[in-house]
Amino acid sequence: MEVNILCVGDMHIGRSISLPFVSELEENGIKLKDLQPGEAWSLACDKAIEQKADVVALLGDLVDRDDQFYEALGPLEQGIHRLVTAGIQVVGIAGNHDSQVLPRLQKSIPSFKLIGAGGRWEVYNLDEFNLQFVGWSFPQNAVTTNPMTTFHTVEDQLTPNTQTVIGLLHCELDVPKSANAPVYSPSLLNPNVSAWLLGHIHKPSIQSEQFRPVGYLGSLSGLDPTETGAHGPWKLEIENRTISMEHLPVAPLRFEQMDIPVDNIHTIEELQDAQESAIRKYASSLEDGLGDAKVISLRIKLTGRSDCHRELRSANSGELGVGTVRSISQRMWGVEKVDITDVRPNLVLKTDSEGKDPRTVLSRILEDLIEGKGDSVQLIEDAERELQSAASKRGWSSESAKDIDFESTKNFLLRAAWTALEELDAQFTGNDSKREAGA
Repeated sequence: MEVNILCVGDMHIGRSISLPFVSELEENGIKLKDLQPGEAWSLACDKAIEQKADVVALLGDLVDRDDQFYEALGPLEQGIHRLVTAGIQVVGIAGNHDSQVLPRLQKSIPSFKLIGAGGRWEVYNLDEFNLQFVGWSFPQNAVTTNPMTTFHTVEDQLTPNTQTVIGLLHCELDVPKSANAPVYSPSLLNPNVSAWLLGHIHKPSIQSEQFRPVGYLGSLSGLDPTETGAHGPWKLEIENRTISMEHLPVAPLRFEQMDIPVDNIHTIEELQDAQESAIRKYASSLEDGLGDAKVISLRIKLTGRSDCHRELRSANSGELGVGTVRSISQRMWGVEKVDITDVRPNLVLKTDSEGKDPRTVLSRILEDLIEGKGDSVQLIEDAERELQSAASKRGWSSESAKDIDFESTKNFLLRAAWTALEELDAQFTGNDSKREAGA
């Protein structure tokens, strides 16, 4: 008997995604609302009906926040109604973002089966498919205990010899102090469960070729520029008790990141030409794997040494290409951000030990930072403490402090030193092509 299950990871309906090129998209007939998580859910429902799925399984965080009941009710109810009308059963679990709203949604949408409500493991049988789901739902938004410690309470209900058992769990793997249901990976090796489908982490980790799949499905669609690559539901097929999985990239919006070297670029105009060429080449390399994406939002990082470093620092975002959009193979590619922090001025350090002029002294400091010599380690550690202290004060995001470590502080100091050296050099010699700093 063949069974087809469409598996959907974190959706976060209600979260609003913004882009810096909305007006350009609208000029090309694409509205921002058609790129939001709710639209990705509608497309997943289309795919389930098209693929003649028997069941749709939802892995939690369907809703972005518990106070978004009414925002989520409409899209979820419409989607589930379409699925049920097509003869597809819908099951799911609650995650840390929707622990309170999902039980309420189940009351409003009785055709949706919430498994493991209240933080209690539950086995749900679909005998017509020789299938069992075993799942656990968040009882509140923060759970610091490992839900697998109580898995034994339902283990005797499992019938792996006659049915395929699919585990559904929203959790954080191998982070003992997590407030998001910490689970240890070895506890998912129980041979009575044929597959563990996980929610919470937005980057997919499950492998389609795994004989016994265990891992994160990832978010249904990318929710911010860091969530790059393919996103969408997973098709899980069971045939003769053997499981296979296929990723279906239906997300209408996709985020990508790419590096562009600037070593041979001398002007802003040359950068713009090189950037356009690089985007089109990158788009061509990805085309076969873009699935149903209508819009690709691109974050570009410039790298290398450039004669036009000072121009880059003073250029506005439009001159760097931010907000530009181009149509490539009937998809819209827009530039969301251009990061120049890794670009260095095209200067050759002169580190004469006898030289005492500011440029030579700064060159020696730079060399020490790059090679880890002299007092550079102490300098970085002192700067890290100062940055951590500043970040901990009111008005700074707690995430800002988390991002400050030895390596990020070193890079911060390097950028500052290169910029200062470039300004000193320009004052003394003018901003010509490749120069020897300290000459």
